[in-house]
Formats: sequence, C-alpha cells, structure tokens
Amino acid sequence: DRAVKSAREAVALDSTFALAWRKLAVALFNSRASVAAQDSAISKAASLADRLPDREKYLALGYYYENGSATADRGKALAAYQNVYLADSSSTTATNQLGLVFERRQQVDSALRYFRRQYQIEPVPANAARVIRSLAVAGQPEPAAALLDSILKKTPGIQTSLIVDGARVAVFLARGQRDSVRILSEEMSKSPDHTIRQNGLR
Repeated sequence: DRAVKSAREAVALDSTFALAWRKLAVALFNSRASVAAQDSAISKAASLADRLPDREKYLALGYYYENGSATADRGKALAAYQNVYLADSSSTTATNQLGLVFERRQQVDSALRYFRRQYQIEPVPANAARVIRSLAVAGQPEPAAALLDSILKKTPGIQTSLIVDGARVAVFLARGQRDSVRILSEEMSKSPDHTIRQNGLR
C-alpha cells in the first residue's frame, strides 16, 4: 500500500515519469489491485518507454508484455528482458524476470542459469530461495537442500519466513515427501503473518 501511494505521488508530480508508472503497475499487481488499474499504469509506462535509456526502456516493455491483460506475449517479454540483460548484466530485475519467464516456459536449465546469476550478484536469502526452487524443479533435491541448510545457518531468524517456507516446499516435493509438505502447510496456515498464512492455505 505504501509503494502504491508513493508511486501515485511520483506520477502526480510528473506524469511522464515512465519508471514510476512501471513501479506503480508492479505495486498494484503485488497488492492484488484490479486488472484495469494495473493495465492503465503499465500501458502508460510502455507509451513513454522510448524516452528512456535501453535498460529502463526494456524493463518497461518487458513488464508490459509479461503482465498486460490484453498485450501479454511471452516471446516479446523474453526478448525485452534479454535486452535489459545485454544493457546491464548486473540488473537483478533482468535476471529475476528472465528466470521467471524461462520457468513458466518449463526451460529449467535456463531459469536456473539466471537465478544463479542473480544470487551471484546479490547473495541474499530471497535469491538463494529462487535457486533452491529451480534446483528442486530440475530434479536436484540434494544440492537444493544443501543450499537451504546453508542460508538457514547464515541467516538467524529466517527459519519461518515465506521465502524459506517456499524453498522447503520445493525440496520436499522434489524428494516426494508430501506428508512433510502437508505438515508445513498446516503450520504456515496458522502463522500470524497474513502472507505466510495465505500461502499455507493455498
């Protein structure tokens, strides 16, 4: 909600602020706002994209083709995010979106490559969790479990975060431990954190 408010303030100050329109669209998506509101923001960002340097231009177009309800085109989204990566191979937005696009295309090796690059650029638990999930989906539960154990040891207090719980689920599923998934889901569904609770129920 704070992100939506801040982005709306930014575009009110400057209606041609293309990246603020993109951020508004992302914040609206994350807050489960209406599709119409999301489409309006991302369409505005795309219409202003040519004013931007390549990195920012293709970030806006990538999101437009990835998430616009009437403009969704995975091929064009992939091409746009590849252009971001060409312009700046240290962009974690590019690595993340490329990983997600390849994941949805079930091209696991490519997804894993970009998630590993993202973790290399920014070695934080959230990025480790993406690698863990990709390893698990690729049928490599033991390396996934080893990385999970590593981040748990390095980051005290993260044992019950949404990121770690999602990584645990991926490892359990890769190992065929469905009872463990059920138990963890039940624990998550009782969490005081509404996002963890929602995901546990789901």
